[in-house]
Amino acid sequence: MVASTATALSATTETSSFPAAPTNVVSNGMGTVVAAGDNDEYEPVIAADGNGNYVVSYTEKLGVFDTNVMLATSTNGGNSWSAAATPWGELEGRQTSPSMMYCGEGNTILGAFADETGGWEMLFKIPSVAEPTTWDYTGWGGFDAITDTAVMYTTDYEGEGTLAMVTPLTGECSGYECAMWCYASVEDLALLGGSFWYDAQSHTGTYYAPGNMEGFTFMGDHYGFVMDADRKETGMRQPLIKWTVYTEEVDLEYVENQFWFEDDVEAFDPDAVGTGNSIYVVYQVYDPTYGDYNIKCQYSHNGGATWDSSLPADAQLVDETYPAVHAAGNNVFVTFVKQGNLYLAKSEDGGATWEEPEQVNDQDGTVVAEAGTADISQAGIVWTDNRNGNKDIYYAPLPSAIINVGTISGGMGVSATVANTGSEPGNNIAWTISLSGPVFVGKETTGTINTLEPGAETTISTGMVFGIGPTTVTVMAGGATKTAKGFVLGPLVLGL
Repeated sequence: MVASTATALSATTETSSFPAAPTNVVSNGMGTVVAAGDNDEYEPVIAADGNGNYVVSYTEKLGVFDTNVMLATSTNGGNSWSAAATPWGELEGRQTSPSMMYCGEGNTILGAFADETGGWEMLFKIPSVAEPTTWDYTGWGGFDAITDTAVMYTTDYEGEGTLAMVTPLTGECSGYECAMWCYASVEDLALLGGSFWYDAQSHTGTYYAPGNMEGFTFMGDHYGFVMDADRKETGMRQPLIKWTVYTEEVDLEYVENQFWFEDDVEAFDPDAVGTGNSIYVVYQVYDPTYGDYNIKCQYSHNGGATWDSSLPADAQLVDETYPAVHAAGNNVFVTFVKQGNLYLAKSEDGGATWEEPEQVNDQDGTVVAEAGTADISQAGIVWTDNRNGNKDIYYAPLPSAIINVGTISGGMGVSATVANTGSEPGNNIAWTISLSGPVFVGKETTGTINTLEPGAETTISTGMVFGIGPTTVTVMAGGATKTAKGFVLGPLVLGL
Protein backbone atom coordinates (compact mmCIF):
# COMPACT_ATOMS: atom_id res chain seq x y z
CA MET A 1 0.00 0.00 0.00
CA VAL A 2 1.27 3.46 -0.87
CA ALA A 3 0.79 5.94 1.94
CA SER A 4 -0.39 9.47 1.33
CA THR A 5 2.47 11.90 1.11
CA ALA A 6 2.60 15.56 2.01
CA THR A 7 4.17 17.48 -0.86
CA ALA A 8 5.27 21.11 -0.69
CA LEU A 9 3.31 23.59 -2.78
CA SER A 10 4.26 26.98 -4.15
CA ALA A 11 2.06 30.06 -4.13
CA THR A 12 1.29 32.47 -6.91
CA THR A 13 1.95 36.15 -6.40
CA GLU A 14 -1.07 37.81 -4.89
CA THR A 15 -2.40 40.93 -6.56
CA SER A 16 -4.28 43.95 -5.26
CA SER A 17 -5.19 45.32 -8.69
CA PHE A 18 -8.82 45.03 -9.78
CA PRO A 19 -9.65 45.10 -13.51
CA ALA A 20 -12.68 46.94 -14.78
CA ALA A 21 -15.92 45.05 -14.23
CA PRO A 22 -17.29 43.28 -17.30
CA THR A 23 -20.42 44.75 -18.81
CA ASN A 24 -22.15 41.61 -20.02
CA VAL A 25 -24.10 40.86 -16.85
CA VAL A 26 -27.77 41.64 -17.28
CA SER A 27 -30.41 42.49 -14.69
CA ASN A 28 -34.04 42.51 -15.73
CA GLY A 29 -35.27 44.04 -12.48
CA MET A 30 -36.92 40.78 -11.39
CA GLY A 31 -33.84 39.07 -9.98
CA THR A 32 -33.83 36.27 -12.56
CA VAL A 33 -30.91 36.94 -14.92
CA VAL A 34 -27.43 36.81 -13.39
CA ALA A 35 -25.21 36.55 -16.47
CA ALA A 36 -26.33 36.70 -20.11
CA GLY A 37 -23.46 37.78 -22.35
CA ASP A 38 -22.48 36.67 -25.82
CA ASN A 39 -20.27 33.90 -24.39
CA ASP A 40 -21.45 30.73 -22.69
CA GLU A 41 -21.76 30.98 -18.90
CA TYR A 42 -22.22 27.78 -16.92
CA GLU A 43 -21.29 25.85 -13.70
CA PRO A 44 -22.96 28.40 -11.37
CA VAL A 45 -22.64 28.24 -7.58
CA ILE A 46 -24.28 30.58 -5.08
CA ALA A 47 -23.54 31.60 -1.48
CA ALA A 48 -24.82 34.15 1.04
CA ASP A 49 -22.71 35.99 3.58
CA GLY A 50 -23.68 36.70 7.19
CA ASN A 51 -25.54 39.88 6.19
CA GLY A 52 -27.75 38.37 3.51
CA ASN A 53 -25.69 39.52 0.52
CA TYR A 54 -25.34 37.02 -2.33
CA VAL A 55 -22.47 35.97 -4.59
CA VAL A 56 -22.66 33.80 -7.71
CA SER A 57 -19.51 32.33 -9.21
CA TYR A 58 -19.58 30.71 -12.63
CA THR A 59 -17.41 29.72 -15.59
CA GLU A 60 -17.37 31.83 -18.76
CA LYS A 61 -16.15 30.37 -22.05
CA LEU A 62 -13.87 32.86 -23.80
CA GLY A 63 -12.50 30.52 -26.49
CA VAL A 64 -12.03 26.89 -27.43
CA PHE A 65 -9.29 26.41 -24.82
CA ASP A 66 -9.90 29.56 -22.77
CA THR A 67 -12.34 29.84 -19.85
CA ASN A 68 -12.36 32.02 -16.76
CA VAL A 69 -14.17 31.95 -13.42
CA MET A 70 -16.34 35.02 -12.89
CA LEU A 71 -18.32 36.63 -10.05
CA ALA A 72 -21.64 38.45 -9.76
CA THR A 73 -23.13 39.97 -6.60
CA SER A 74 -26.49 41.04 -5.23
CA THR A 75 -26.99 43.23 -2.17
CA ASN A 76 -30.79 43.36 -2.41
CA GLY A 77 -31.86 39.78 -1.93
CA GLY A 78 -31.35 38.68 -5.53
CA ASN A 79 -33.64 41.33 -7.05
CA SER A 80 -30.78 42.58 -9.23
CA TRP A 81 -27.25 41.43 -10.00
CA SER A 82 -24.03 43.25 -10.82
CA ALA A 83 -20.84 42.04 -12.44
CA ALA A 84 -17.91 41.98 -10.04
CA ALA A 85 -14.27 42.45 -10.95
CA THR A 86 -12.45 39.33 -9.81
CA PRO A 87 -9.21 39.85 -7.87
CA TRP A 88 -7.44 37.34 -10.12
CA GLY A 89 -8.35 39.15 -13.34
CA GLU A 90 -8.31 37.14 -16.57
CA LEU A 91 -5.97 34.17 -16.25
CA GLU A 92 -4.58 32.31 -19.23
CA GLY A 93 -5.99 28.94 -20.27
CA ARG A 94 -8.77 27.00 -18.58
CA GLN A 95 -10.19 27.89 -15.17
CA THR A 96 -13.24 25.85 -14.18
CA SER A 97 -15.27 24.21 -11.40
CA PRO A 98 -15.91 27.06 -8.95
CA SER A 99 -17.08 26.22 -5.44
CA MET A 100 -18.17 28.54 -2.60
CA MET A 101 -19.31 28.33 1.01
CA TYR A 102 -20.10 30.78 3.82
CA CYS A 103 -17.55 30.08 6.54
CA GLY A 104 -19.92 30.50 9.47
CA GLU A 105 -17.87 33.27 11.07
CA GLY A 106 -18.29 36.99 10.38
CA ASN A 107 -19.36 37.67 6.79
CA THR A 108 -16.67 35.80 4.87
CA ILE A 109 -17.44 33.64 1.83
CA LEU A 110 -14.75 31.11 0.90
CA GLY A 111 -14.17 29.87 -2.63
CA ALA A 112 -11.99 27.70 -4.83
CA PHE A 113 -11.65 26.81 -8.50
CA ALA A 114 -9.37 24.77 -10.73
CA ASP A 115 -6.72 26.23 -13.01
CA GLU A 116 -6.52 23.23 -15.32
CA THR A 117 -3.87 24.76 -17.57
CA GLY A 118 -1.29 25.39 -14.86
CA GLY A 119 -2.30 22.60 -12.48
CA TRP A 120 -3.10 25.14 -9.76
CA GLU A 121 -5.79 25.15 -7.12
CA MET A 122 -7.02 28.73 -6.78
CA LEU A 123 -8.41 29.87 -3.41
CA PHE A 124 -10.31 33.08 -2.75
CA LYS A 125 -12.24 34.78 0.01
CA ILE A 126 -14.80 37.56 0.11
CA PRO A 127 -14.83 39.17 3.59
CA SER A 128 -17.37 41.81 2.54
CA VAL A 129 -19.52 41.52 -0.57
CA ALA A 130 -20.04 45.29 -0.63
CA GLU A 131 -16.29 46.04 -0.47
CA PRO A 132 -14.43 44.40 -3.39
CA THR A 133 -11.10 45.84 -2.22
CA THR A 134 -11.23 43.38 0.70
CA TRP A 135 -11.38 40.37 -1.63
CA ASP A 136 -8.28 38.22 -1.82
CA TYR A 137 -6.95 35.16 -3.62
CA THR A 138 -3.94 32.91 -3.97
CA GLY A 139 -3.01 29.78 -5.86
CA TRP A 140 -1.21 26.58 -4.93
CA GLY A 141 0.61 24.43 -7.47
CA GLY A 142 2.50 21.18 -7.67
CA PHE A 143 -0.26 18.94 -9.00
CA ASP A 144 0.11 16.87 -12.17
CA ALA A 145 -3.47 17.76 -13.15
CA ILE A 146 -6.62 19.22 -11.59
CA THR A 147 -10.14 18.38 -12.73
CA ASP A 148 -12.44 19.61 -9.95
CA THR A 149 -12.39 21.49 -6.64
CA ALA A 150 -14.56 21.95 -3.57
CA VAL A 151 -14.38 23.92 -0.34
CA MET A 152 -15.32 23.41 3.30
CA TYR A 153 -14.05 24.73 6.63
CA THR A 154 -13.24 23.62 10.16
CA THR A 155 -13.17 25.70 13.33
CA ASP A 156 -10.81 23.31 15.07
CA TYR A 157 -7.56 23.23 13.11
CA GLU A 158 -4.96 21.52 15.33
CA GLY A 159 -7.42 21.69 18.22
CA GLU A 160 -6.76 25.41 18.70
CA GLY A 161 -10.06 26.79 17.46
CA THR A 162 -8.34 28.24 14.37
CA LEU A 163 -10.67 28.76 11.41
CA ALA A 164 -9.18 26.84 8.49
CA MET A 165 -10.26 26.44 4.89
CA VAL A 166 -10.11 22.83 3.69
CA THR A 167 -9.93 22.53 -0.08
CA PRO A 168 -10.31 19.07 -1.63
CA LEU A 169 -9.73 18.53 -5.33
CA THR A 170 -9.59 15.76 -7.89
CA GLY A 171 -6.90 15.15 -10.46
CA GLU A 172 -3.50 13.48 -10.68
CA CYS A 173 -0.59 13.45 -8.24
CA SER A 174 2.55 11.31 -8.30
CA GLY A 175 0.98 9.06 -10.92
CA TYR A 176 -2.32 8.52 -9.09
CA GLU A 177 -5.76 9.62 -10.26
CA CYS A 178 -7.29 10.46 -6.91
CA ALA A 179 -8.74 12.95 -4.49
CA MET A 180 -6.49 15.37 -2.58
CA TRP A 181 -6.90 18.09 -0.01
CA CYS A 182 -4.96 20.81 1.76
CA TYR A 183 -5.53 23.25 4.61
CA ALA A 184 -5.27 27.03 4.36
CA SER A 185 -5.66 29.83 6.88
CA VAL A 186 -8.86 31.79 6.35
CA GLU A 187 -7.08 34.88 7.67
CA ASP A 188 -4.42 35.11 4.95
CA LEU A 189 -4.99 32.03 2.72
CA ALA A 190 -1.53 30.75 3.67
CA LEU A 191 -1.08 27.00 3.34
CA LEU A 192 -1.16 25.47 6.82
CA GLY A 193 1.57 22.89 7.24
CA GLY A 194 3.06 23.72 3.83
CA SER A 195 1.74 20.52 2.28
CA PHE A 196 -1.21 18.66 0.84
CA TRP A 197 -2.44 15.09 1.15
CA TYR A 198 -3.44 12.76 -1.65
CA ASP A 199 -5.47 9.57 -1.57
CA ALA A 200 -2.87 7.29 -3.20
CA GLN A 201 -4.21 3.72 -2.85
CA SER A 202 -7.43 4.61 -1.10
CA HIS A 203 -8.73 2.47 1.75
CA THR A 204 -11.99 2.33 -0.19
CA GLY A 205 -10.28 0.51 -3.07
CA THR A 206 -8.86 1.57 -6.40
CA TYR A 207 -10.77 4.11 -8.47
CA TYR A 208 -10.17 6.14 -11.62
CA ALA A 209 -11.24 9.47 -13.14
CA PRO A 210 -12.60 11.04 -9.92
CA GLY A 211 -14.75 14.15 -10.29
CA ASN A 212 -17.95 15.99 -9.38
CA MET A 213 -16.53 16.81 -5.96
CA GLU A 214 -18.58 18.75 -3.40
CA GLY A 215 -17.60 19.71 0.15
CA PHE A 216 -19.67 19.96 3.33
CA THR A 217 -19.22 21.02 6.96
CA PHE A 218 -21.25 19.96 10.00
CA MET A 219 -21.05 20.24 13.79
CA GLY A 220 -18.76 23.27 13.36
CA ASP A 221 -15.48 21.36 13.18
CA HIS A 222 -16.29 18.27 11.05
CA TYR A 223 -15.67 18.45 7.32
CA GLY A 224 -15.76 16.16 4.32
CA PHE A 225 -16.58 15.70 0.67
CA VAL A 226 -18.49 13.57 -1.79
CA MET A 227 -17.38 12.73 -5.32
CA ASP A 228 -17.91 10.09 -7.97
CA ALA A 229 -15.36 7.87 -9.69
CA ASP A 230 -14.98 4.79 -11.85
CA ARG A 231 -14.71 2.07 -9.20
CA LYS A 232 -12.43 -0.85 -10.06
CA GLU A 233 -14.23 -3.33 -7.78
CA THR A 234 -17.64 -2.93 -9.43
CA GLY A 235 -16.73 -1.58 -12.86
CA MET A 236 -19.28 1.21 -12.41
CA ARG A 237 -19.24 4.92 -11.64
CA GLN A 238 -20.40 5.39 -8.06
CA PRO A 239 -20.40 8.05 -5.30
CA LEU A 240 -17.84 8.10 -2.46
CA ILE A 241 -17.94 10.03 0.83
CA LYS A 242 -15.16 10.88 3.29
CA TRP A 243 -15.30 13.05 6.41
CA THR A 244 -13.29 13.69 9.55
CA VAL A 245 -12.34 16.18 12.25
CA TYR A 246 -8.80 17.53 12.20
CA THR A 247 -7.87 16.41 15.70
CA GLU A 248 -8.66 12.79 14.77
CA GLU A 249 -7.08 12.45 11.31
CA VAL A 250 -5.51 14.98 8.94
CA ASP A 251 -4.91 12.62 6.00
CA LEU A 252 -7.91 11.90 3.78
CA GLU A 253 -6.59 8.40 3.00
CA TYR A 254 -6.84 7.28 6.63
CA VAL A 255 -10.01 9.01 7.85
CA GLU A 256 -12.26 6.64 9.78
CA ASN A 257 -15.38 7.63 7.88
CA GLN A 258 -15.19 6.72 4.19
CA PHE A 259 -17.36 4.46 2.04
CA TRP A 260 -19.17 4.04 -1.27
CA PHE A 261 -22.92 4.70 -1.26
CA GLU A 262 -23.78 2.12 -3.92
CA ASP A 263 -22.47 -1.35 -4.82
CA ASP A 264 -24.89 -2.81 -7.36
CA VAL A 265 -25.99 0.06 -9.63
CA GLU A 266 -24.45 3.03 -11.39
CA ALA A 267 -24.81 6.37 -9.59
CA PHE A 268 -23.05 9.69 -10.00
CA ASP A 269 -23.08 13.52 -9.81
CA PRO A 270 -23.39 13.77 -6.00
CA ASP A 271 -23.95 16.88 -3.91
CA ALA A 272 -23.85 17.23 -0.12
CA VAL A 273 -24.70 19.65 2.67
CA GLY A 274 -24.29 19.58 6.44
CA THR A 275 -26.40 21.33 9.08
CA GLY A 276 -26.14 20.77 12.82
CA ASN A 277 -25.56 17.03 13.31
CA SER A 278 -27.12 16.15 9.95
CA ILE A 279 -25.55 15.27 6.60
CA TYR A 280 -27.54 15.08 3.36
CA VAL A 281 -26.14 13.55 0.17
CA VAL A 282 -28.02 13.40 -3.14
CA TYR A 283 -27.10 11.84 -6.46
CA GLN A 284 -28.66 10.34 -9.58
CA VAL A 285 -29.00 6.57 -9.47
CA TYR A 286 -29.88 4.07 -12.18
CA ASP A 287 -33.16 2.17 -11.83
CA PRO A 288 -32.76 -1.21 -13.58
CA THR A 289 -36.50 -1.88 -13.45
CA TYR A 290 -37.44 1.03 -15.71
CA GLY A 291 -34.06 1.77 -17.27
CA ASP A 292 -33.99 5.40 -16.14
CA TYR A 293 -32.32 7.60 -13.51
CA ASN A 294 -33.89 8.75 -10.24
CA ILE A 295 -32.71 11.13 -7.52
CA LYS A 296 -31.66 9.46 -4.28
CA CYS A 297 -31.08 11.13 -0.91
CA GLN A 298 -28.86 9.55 1.74
CA TYR A 299 -29.17 11.25 5.12
CA SER A 300 -27.83 10.96 8.66
CA HIS A 301 -29.05 12.84 11.73
CA ASN A 302 -26.31 11.68 14.12
CA GLY A 303 -23.11 12.88 12.51
CA GLY A 304 -22.85 9.96 10.11
CA ALA A 305 -23.17 7.16 12.68
CA THR A 306 -26.21 5.72 10.87
CA TRP A 307 -27.79 6.44 7.49
CA ASP A 308 -31.22 6.24 5.86
CA SER A 309 -32.30 6.90 2.29
CA SER A 310 -35.27 8.21 0.31
CA LEU A 311 -36.17 9.19 -3.26
CA PRO A 312 -36.98 12.90 -3.79
CA ALA A 313 -37.73 12.12 -7.45
CA ASP A 314 -38.55 8.70 -8.94
CA ALA A 315 -40.83 9.19 -11.94
CA GLN A 316 -41.00 6.10 -14.14
CA LEU A 317 -39.53 5.94 -17.66
CA VAL A 318 -38.06 9.46 -17.46
CA ASP A 319 -34.61 10.58 -16.35
CA GLU A 320 -34.21 12.85 -13.31
CA THR A 321 -30.62 14.05 -13.17
CA TYR A 322 -27.95 16.46 -11.89
CA PRO A 323 -29.22 17.14 -8.35
CA ALA A 324 -28.17 19.81 -5.85
CA VAL A 325 -29.13 19.99 -2.16
CA HIS A 326 -29.59 22.57 0.59
CA ALA A 327 -30.80 22.07 4.16
CA ALA A 328 -31.90 24.28 7.03
CA GLY A 329 -32.88 22.37 10.13
CA ASN A 330 -35.34 19.66 9.09
CA ASN A 331 -36.19 21.43 5.83
CA VAL A 332 -34.30 19.90 2.89
CA PHE A 333 -34.43 21.21 -0.68
CA VAL A 334 -33.28 19.29 -3.76
CA THR A 335 -33.15 20.59 -7.32
CA PHE A 336 -32.86 18.32 -10.35
CA VAL A 337 -33.34 18.38 -14.13
CA LYS A 338 -36.18 16.54 -15.88
CA GLN A 339 -37.09 16.91 -19.57
CA GLY A 340 -35.30 20.23 -19.94
CA ASN A 341 -36.78 21.82 -16.81
CA LEU A 342 -35.47 22.43 -13.29
CA TYR A 343 -37.56 21.07 -10.43
CA LEU A 344 -37.47 21.64 -6.68
CA ALA A 345 -38.42 18.93 -4.18
CA LYS A 346 -38.87 19.76 -0.49
CA SER A 347 -38.81 17.65 2.66
CA GLU A 348 -39.97 19.01 6.02
CA ASP A 349 -38.98 15.94 8.05
CA GLY A 350 -35.25 15.71 7.46
CA GLY A 351 -35.37 13.81 4.17
CA ALA A 352 -37.74 11.01 5.19
CA THR A 353 -40.63 12.09 2.92
CA TRP A 354 -40.89 14.54 0.02
CA GLU A 355 -43.51 16.89 -1.36
CA GLU A 356 -44.39 16.77 -5.05
CA PRO A 357 -41.61 18.55 -7.00
CA GLU A 358 -42.43 21.93 -8.54
CA GLN A 359 -40.92 23.50 -11.65
CA VAL A 360 -38.51 26.39 -11.01
CA ASN A 361 -37.76 27.84 -14.47
CA ASP A 362 -40.46 29.97 -16.09
CA GLN A 363 -39.80 28.93 -19.71
CA ASP A 364 -40.21 25.26 -20.60
CA GLY A 365 -37.40 23.12 -21.89
CA THR A 366 -34.51 25.58 -21.58
CA VAL A 367 -32.50 24.21 -18.64
CA VAL A 368 -29.16 22.73 -19.70
CA ALA A 369 -28.81 19.08 -18.62
CA GLU A 370 -25.16 18.70 -17.64
CA ALA A 371 -23.05 18.21 -14.53
CA GLY A 372 -22.90 21.37 -12.41
CA THR A 373 -25.89 22.91 -14.17
CA ALA A 374 -27.54 24.13 -10.95
CA ASP A 375 -26.77 25.02 -7.35
CA ILE A 376 -28.89 25.78 -4.32
CA SER A 377 -28.16 27.45 -0.98
CA GLN A 378 -29.94 29.67 1.51
CA ALA A 379 -29.39 32.47 -1.04
CA GLY A 380 -31.62 30.72 -3.58
CA ILE A 381 -31.28 28.71 -6.78
CA VAL A 382 -29.06 29.32 -9.82
CA TRP A 383 -29.02 27.32 -13.03
CA THR A 384 -27.70 27.23 -16.59
CA ASP A 385 -30.33 28.18 -19.19
CA ASN A 386 -30.15 28.30 -23.00
CA ARG A 387 -33.41 30.14 -23.81
CA ASN A 388 -31.41 32.88 -25.59
CA GLY A 389 -29.44 30.52 -27.81
CA ASN A 390 -26.39 30.19 -25.58
CA LYS A 391 -25.75 29.28 -21.96
CA ASP A 392 -26.73 31.96 -19.43
CA ILE A 393 -27.10 32.00 -15.63
CA TYR A 394 -30.54 32.47 -14.07
CA TYR A 395 -31.63 32.90 -10.44
CA ALA A 396 -34.78 32.18 -8.41
CA PRO A 397 -35.38 32.59 -4.66
CA LEU A 398 -36.23 29.64 -2.47
CA PRO A 399 -40.02 29.44 -2.04
CA SER A 400 -39.67 29.26 1.72
CA ALA A 401 -38.53 31.07 4.80
CA ILE A 402 -34.78 31.75 4.68
CA ILE A 403 -33.40 32.34 8.15
CA ASN A 404 -30.16 34.28 8.62
CA VAL A 405 -28.24 35.14 11.78
CA GLY A 406 -27.12 38.77 11.54
CA THR A 407 -25.21 40.88 14.05
CA ILE A 408 -23.91 39.28 17.25
CA SER A 409 -23.51 41.83 20.06
CA GLY A 410 -22.09 41.75 23.56
CA GLY A 411 -22.52 43.80 26.70
CA MET A 412 -24.57 42.40 29.55
CA GLY A 413 -24.90 38.99 27.95
CA VAL A 414 -25.13 38.25 24.24
CA SER A 415 -27.77 39.24 21.72
CA ALA A 416 -28.13 38.49 18.02
CA THR A 417 -30.43 39.50 15.22
CA VAL A 418 -32.32 36.87 13.24
CA ALA A 419 -33.89 37.75 9.89
CA ASN A 420 -36.15 36.02 7.39
CA THR A 421 -35.00 36.91 3.87
CA GLY A 422 -37.23 34.30 2.25
CA SER A 423 -40.61 34.54 0.57
CA GLU A 424 -42.69 32.69 3.19
CA PRO A 425 -43.18 33.08 6.96
CA GLY A 426 -40.92 31.12 9.28
CA ASN A 427 -42.73 29.32 12.10
CA ASN A 428 -41.45 27.74 15.32
CA ILE A 429 -37.84 28.68 14.63
CA ALA A 430 -35.64 27.04 17.26
CA TRP A 431 -32.57 29.01 18.32
CA THR A 432 -29.54 28.52 20.55
CA ILE A 433 -26.84 30.87 21.84
CA SER A 434 -23.86 29.06 23.36
CA LEU A 435 -20.58 30.35 24.79
CA SER A 436 -17.43 28.23 24.95
CA GLY A 437 -14.71 28.52 27.57
CA PRO A 438 -14.89 29.48 31.26
CA VAL A 439 -18.53 30.58 31.41
CA PHE A 440 -20.32 29.53 34.59
CA VAL A 441 -23.75 31.12 34.15
CA GLY A 442 -25.61 31.39 30.84
CA LYS A 443 -23.36 29.03 28.93
CA GLU A 444 -26.25 28.00 26.66
CA THR A 445 -29.62 29.63 26.08
CA THR A 446 -32.36 28.20 23.89
CA GLY A 447 -35.70 29.46 22.66
CA THR A 448 -38.22 29.52 19.83
CA ILE A 449 -39.34 32.32 17.54
CA ASN A 450 -43.04 31.67 17.01
CA THR A 451 -43.36 33.47 13.66
CA LEU A 452 -41.02 35.56 11.53
CA GLU A 453 -42.62 37.15 8.48
CA PRO A 454 -40.75 37.59 5.17
CA GLY A 455 -38.43 40.59 5.45
CA ALA A 456 -38.81 40.76 9.23
CA GLU A 457 -36.03 40.75 11.83
CA THR A 458 -36.02 40.03 15.55
CA THR A 459 -33.48 39.95 18.38
CA ILE A 460 -32.69 36.96 20.59
CA SER A 461 -30.58 37.15 23.75
CA THR A 462 -29.06 35.12 26.56
CA GLY A 463 -29.99 37.13 29.57
CA MET A 464 -27.35 37.13 32.30
CA VAL A 465 -23.99 35.40 31.82
CA PHE A 466 -21.02 35.17 34.17
CA GLY A 467 -17.49 33.96 33.55
CA ILE A 468 -13.93 35.04 32.83
CA GLY A 469 -11.75 34.35 29.81
CA PRO A 470 -11.88 34.08 26.01
CA THR A 471 -15.01 32.66 24.42
CA THR A 472 -16.48 31.72 21.07
CA VAL A 473 -20.15 32.60 20.76
CA THR A 474 -22.16 30.31 18.48
CA VAL A 475 -25.65 31.38 17.41
CA MET A 476 -27.91 28.89 15.63
CA ALA A 477 -31.39 29.67 14.35
CA GLY A 478 -33.50 27.70 11.90
CA GLY A 479 -30.48 25.86 10.51
CA ALA A 480 -28.32 28.99 10.13
CA THR A 481 -25.14 29.27 12.20
CA LYS A 482 -22.82 32.18 12.96
CA THR A 483 -19.91 32.53 15.38
CA ALA A 484 -17.97 35.39 16.95
CA LYS A 485 -14.99 35.53 19.29
CA GLY A 486 -14.91 37.67 22.42
CA PHE A 487 -13.95 37.84 26.09
CA VAL A 488 -16.14 37.26 29.14
CA LEU A 489 -15.39 39.51 32.12
CA GLY A 490 -17.85 38.77 34.88
CA PRO A 491 -21.32 39.60 33.51
CA LEU A 492 -19.87 41.42 30.48
CA VAL A 493 -19.17 39.92 27.07
CA LEU A 494 -16.65 42.10 25.26
CA GLY A 495 -15.00 42.33 21.86
CA LEU A 496 -17.66 40.68 19.69
